[in-house]
Amino acid sequence: MKERRKSVVVNLNIDTKEHFGNRLLYFSSYPRIICMIAWILRFCQNIRVSSHKLTKELSYEEIQSAEEALIRIIQSEWPTDIQEKYAQTIQFYEENKILKVKSRLILGEDPEDFVRPTVLPDHRIVRRLIDYIHQKLQHAGVQITLSHLRERFWIPRGQRIVREVLQKCVTCKRYTLRPMVPDGPAPLPANRINRVAARSVPVTSNAATRL
Repeated sequence: MKERRKSVVVNLNIDTKEHFGNRLLYFSSYPRIICMIAWILRFCQNIRVSSHKLTKELSYEEIQSAEEALIRIIQSEWPTDIQEKYAQTIQFYEENKILKVKSRLILGEDPEDFVRPTVLPDHRIVRRLIDYIHQKLQHAGVQITLSHLRERFWIPRGQRIVREVLQKCVTCKRYTLRPMVPDGPAPLPANRINRVAARSVPVTSNAATRL
């Protein structure tokens, strides 16, 4: 007689209002988020293709594919009304399901990412990217950090967002604090302000000594 196995039914209550990108904030830095997504993509690929499984370190192509997947997640969580507002003055287009900007520098000899930058709306993961670039540039200022980001990305209201991220940097706060200035001059010691009886000083004159 065969033994019947007990089946357990588990109901998962998933809140669909929460964005998937917020779940990635479990990892503290932007490179760790990219590596985690790369390992997930490799796991999915190894399940599909059983003959050739990847077991070595992550390759450059896998890191690049993971970053593209992360950018798609960030762009999908961009509110539609804000996107339509920018679309009135900025030309957007899609390439590999990634939203990019058509700039006026297409006739130049600049790199493709600079001529057609990728759109990165305000997101907590984008702020992790800004903090990573800021530390990579040895805690550079707002303009240098923003210029480095603009080589690949276009961030709406980027200067304000970069400034907000840099203002929370603990290392920068430590080196930009002003020295403590006292409220006023220090009080005089007591022996200098208390009244003392005048001392009797003997008076000697040359005339008395002559006598």
